[in-house]
Amino acid sequence: MRFFRSGRLAVFALLTLLTLTAGGARAMGERVSATDIPGTMKVDGRSFPTAVLASDVPVLVFFTANWCPYCRKTAPELAKLAQNFGSGLSIAVVDYDENEDLVADYGVRGIPALLLFKNGSLTARTSGAKTVDQLRRFVLNNIGASYKNNAPDGVTVAQ
Repeated sequence: MRFFRSGRLAVFALLTLLTLTAGGARAMGERVSATDIPGTMKVDGRSFPTAVLASDVPVLVFFTANWCPYCRKTAPELAKLAQNFGSGLSIAVVDYDENEDLVADYGVRGIPALLLFKNGSLTARTSGAKTVDQLRRFVLNNIGASYKNNAPDGVTVAQ
């Protein structure tokens, strides 16, 4: 009972909250960067035309920011998707705060935003936190039957 009256619980709770929100979770290996995602490439306004619009494979573009909790939640799912698709899909990461021109050009109003490009054209878009299964369905449902028939090994395609 004294523990509660002395305010120790409040101090403990405050310190725990500050530790988790100020990067303490990163030290524990739980906090994920929303812009440094394994298996993806960072793009900006200069590299976008070459990396995305001129790509021979479909490109999923992830508009994100490190301050966005839903972006950090989606980032590891994108890493899984990149591993699953291999060379059959490129995943480009665009930092929302550093690329206002791309944000405006593609009408991105909130993040996380995912835009799918095929043959240099915007094919589909979605937003919000996604699981790897939701991402896989989104990609496969929007890239066409010819790709579905030649999906990379390990990729299950719903007909």
